[in-house]
Amino acid sequence: MLAVLATTIAVGHQTIAAQNAPVTLSMTRPDWVSAESFSSIASVRVLSSGMVLAVDGKELEVQLLDASGRTVRQIGRKGSGPSEYSRPTVLIALPNDSTLLIDRDARRYLIIDPRGVITKTEPFPLAMGAFVDVIVGADPAGRLLFGSKLVGGLDESNGAQPIGRWTRGTDRFETVTMFQAEVPTAHPVDLKTPGYKEFASKTREVFAAVDDWSTGSSGRIAVIHAIPYRVEWVEANGQRATGRTVPITRVPVTDLDRKLYEPKGPPYVRHYAKLKSPFLSDAAVVDDQDNVWVPRSEAAQFKNRRWDVFSSTGKLRGTVLLPEGRMLKALTATHAFVRYTDSDGLQWIERYKR
Repeated sequence: MLAVLATTIAVGHQTIAAQNAPVTLSMTRPDWVSAESFSSIASVRVLSSGMVLAVDGKELEVQLLDASGRTVRQIGRKGSGPSEYSRPTVLIALPNDSTLLIDRDARRYLIIDPRGVITKTEPFPLAMGAFVDVIVGADPAGRLLFGSKLVGGLDESNGAQPIGRWTRGTDRFETVTMFQAEVPTAHPVDLKTPGYKEFASKTREVFAAVDDWSTGSSGRIAVIHAIPYRVEWVEANGQRATGRTVPITRVPVTDLDRKLYEPKGPPYVRHYAKLKSPFLSDAAVVDDQDNVWVPRSEAAQFKNRRWDVFSSTGKLRGTVLLPEGRMLKALTATHAFVRYTDSDGLQWIERYKR
């Protein structure tokens, strides 16, 4: 949609004097807003030139924006041939300013060069299977990092969770680290489908506290623990640095939360935790200095969102408040790139100075 959005809503930014310095806030206008809107921004990757790659998960498109937010062109197209994709999902930074695009449904990946040109299309090994969906990032050697049962499994009796690593172009899978994860309660669910045999499954509680992890360009792994709330960093050699526990008051799950999650209820068919996890899953962003930005869970009626910023050693440096409808998607040394959802449900990329 070729509509231009004007906004004066500000966003906090971080000034880094040293790793132990607190996060400071400044209210400014965005440098720019993308010239065109998106239906659903799934992933954003900023190149060293300032150009931006963005995946629209609903339109199944990958767009290239210039350093001023104007659309340059669509990269590739929907299809099953070379330089095409079935369902693009995640953009992952690789060495030499190249980018790996995951094509989830086709179980393959595409390599995009610094000019925004697709140069390679490769299948994932069969051993990767469904774990293509849980690739989180890459280390400085370009090896992909993922969390899955592939390299050790999830032991639900004690929550032992592996993080794996795959060397592209090989069948080499290895466990990088294991961490003790919070495992939410699983409830049995009877599934009845006309014409099919009844069967039972299990589903975890909605809003339950679940540990998460992320990684940045350094390849270090930030494990975000829910209970108690803290960040633990894992080095390439397995050495760990755990930050202090951050005391918080967890947000209760209310009828409004249930109604927003199941618009057709009540009666509700899902099982809900009594208290929300301290943070949103699969949304943390690691910046260029290995600070990890973690979005907090808020009450349903609270429109703004707090983002806790933890240092490269797990110390809480401060909290940034983002206005309604905004989520951090990428951070560079100089700018924050934010997804903004307007009142019509259209999404835009905003760039703010840090």
